[in-house]
Amino acid sequence: MHRFSKWRDSIQLSPDVKSVATLMREYVACIPPADAEALPIGCRRILEDPDLDIQSAALTLLHADLSYQGNAQTASLLHEISQTFAVASIRMSQLHGRAEPTPHTTR
Repeated sequence: MHRFSKWRDSIQLSPDVKSVATLMREYVACIPPADAEALPIGCRRILEDPDLDIQSAALTLLHADLSYQGNAQTASLLHEISQTFAVASIRMSQLHGRAEPTPHTTR
C-alpha cells in the first residue's frame, strides 16, 4: 500500500513545497496503524505529528533506519519510510530555491 517507487515518482514531480507536504501527509495516512505501531517510538511520534517537518523527520528516520536492529519486516518498512522522506526532503530543498508565484494585480 505504501510502496516507495509510487510515492517517489509523485514527490519528484511535485511543482511546489505545498504539494510535497500534501503528498507526505497522504503517504503517512496510507501506513496501516499496525505497521506504524511496530516502528520505534521516535518514528511513530514523527508520523503522528500533524505539523510534520519533513526535512527534520527525514533526518530522524534515516538515523533510525541505519541504527535499527529489530525484525526484518519492520526494518524493511522503516527503510521504505525513511527513503520516502529523504526524497521528499531533497525535493523540498530543490523547490525552496524557486520563487513562489505571486498573483498579478492590475491597476
